Amino acid sequence: MQNAIFLHPMPDVDHMDPAAPAAEFVSVRKEIQTRIVLQNVLLLLVWLATPSAMIAITAWPSASLVLAIAFDAFVTMGAAMWEHHGVRQAQLRTYLTAVLEPRLFGGTGGWEQHLASQRPRSVLGSRWWISTKGLLFGSPALVAATAATTTAVGTTHLWLLVAAGCTSAALGMILHTPSRSGP
Repeated sequence: MQNAIFLHPMPDVDHMDPAAPAAEFVSVRKEIQTRIVLQNVLLLLVWLATPSAMIAITAWPSASLVLAIAFDAFVTMGAAMWEHHGVRQAQLRTYLTAVLEPRLFGGTGGWEQHLASQRPRSVLGSRWWISTKGLLFGSPALVAATAATTTAVGTTHLWLLVAAGCTSAALGMILHTPSRSGP
């Protein structure tokens, strides 16, 4: 049996030990939980690094451009890792709802199917997604603004704005694609 989402053949659950789907269900749920924790740690690191970068820029204005660009790179890499975990969570949830939950719960569905049916339909209903974008877009802008106000007007400002713009464009590409469009 081949699923379009997974490149490897799915196990033949009809010939498995009856306890195997339950154990696999627990294992897949733990992996989803681990990836959620990793996403939250990444957001926490960005949240903690933002005032640290602003303090460093204020303390060493001559290094403000380098510090701002390094911070932008840090946030961009964090956003890419955050998105990677989101994509994997969507794949794992699809596997749970398409393969494991039907075997374990029959036609009644399980937690993942319940979540999918209760998903907020408005943009403001998904505050976690808005706050994530706000943190990942806002913190580089705040650090860039801090660097721009601590350095002399000139070429440095231009390069700082270019770096901030590139970071915003990269973050926009990373975060624009709805990776969590699974069930």
